[in-house]
Amino acid sequence: LNVYLNVFKPEDDVCLVIKDMGSNTFYEGRNISENIDKYQNNINYPDIEYITENLSDEDLAALYRTCDVFVSPYRGEGFCLPALEAMACGLPVIVTEGGATDDFVDESCGWLVPSDYQAIGNSLGEHETVGEVGWLNPNQEVLGFVLQEININPSKLFSMGLTASFRARKYWTWRNSTLKVFSRLDSIYGTKMSSKALKNLPEYTDKWIELGEAEELFNEGYFTESSKLFLQISQSDINDEIKIYSLNVLALIELDNKEYDKAMAFIDLSLKFEKNNIDSKYLESKIYSETNKLEKALETINPVVENWVENKWKSKMGLTLDSLITFMGKNILEMDDPEAAIELFETALLHNPANLEATVCAGLCFKANGEIEKAKDLFESALEIDGNYLPALEQLENLSQTV
Repeated sequence: LNVYLNVFKPEDDVCLVIKDMGSNTFYEGRNISENIDKYQNNINYPDIEYITENLSDEDLAALYRTCDVFVSPYRGEGFCLPALEAMACGLPVIVTEGGATDDFVDESCGWLVPSDYQAIGNSLGEHETVGEVGWLNPNQEVLGFVLQEININPSKLFSMGLTASFRARKYWTWRNSTLKVFSRLDSIYGTKMSSKALKNLPEYTDKWIELGEAEELFNEGYFTESSKLFLQISQSDINDEIKIYSLNVLALIELDNKEYDKAMAFIDLSLKFEKNNIDSKYLESKIYSETNKLEKALETINPVVENWVENKWKSKMGLTLDSLITFMGKNILEMDDPEAAIELFETALLHNPANLEATVCAGLCFKANGEIEKAKDLFESALEIDGNYLPALEQLENLSQTV
């Protein structure tokens, strides 16, 4: 709550949904409802929705799906089942590093907020504990940075949510838990309960699990295997939003293979579902760019960038404003207009100073204008961010050979 109030302003298009439990029963008097009341519906603070009533399983799942990300910077958890529930509903999660969620959360499906361990002794009140008791203090500065970054660049949430859902619904199931318990009992008592259960407990699957598997394979670089699954999904009776996403991923794979006609065919199919889909338009622009139709590329991508405040929530393929501006700058640089291109690269760097491609491309503009020292400074700046960034290393090598 403190981080949210410090990071966001009243005019920001955000809302923190706090779902409490037991506020009128076993946790009565032990929550922070009075603190929340001070900020809720106060025009000086960003929006907060505070829910205290008990929800059915269906309503709870609907609540998860209404949100964009699940945030649990806990001090102590035995397991944190709500994080796994959120993942099952397609949400990436923000959790404390070093706690129970380390078992099922990594960077592919969420953010791990670093924490410091704080010991509080060997007792709780009058009760002595079997060992040292302590809790984790999550880093509030890092948590604030993560929340800001998500609000600025939300387009990667969809992919992370697919991975999160796949992991929760494929591996962290009651079926698998049952088999583990039986396997342990078998090893102790010499029984064969796990093998019998394996036959009698069929493994559940559906199109959403298949979609998550396709996404995970794609992210791990298994493009042939993921293509087969995405193609099946695009031809299934799943909703149009997922069909569009699947077709766009297929187009991206063909684009990577330089199969431009195949890529455009997938894009044409996706645009039949939604004629101005943001990701489809970006991929279409990429094809124009790589086939040297530079003006057509700029004409296609420009509306996406102009309306980015709205479009950033529509993209599902990890697009960011600085990367799109850099893409436009590269096309203009290819059209031999370094003066116009440098303005775009500098704008991209204002949005993201760590954009390596924009840094090197800005250096290329200065190099084209004969401003070698400025170019060298930018190439070296890129290496300060990533000492192994090959384009910067190559440009510095070229400059040294020229000298």
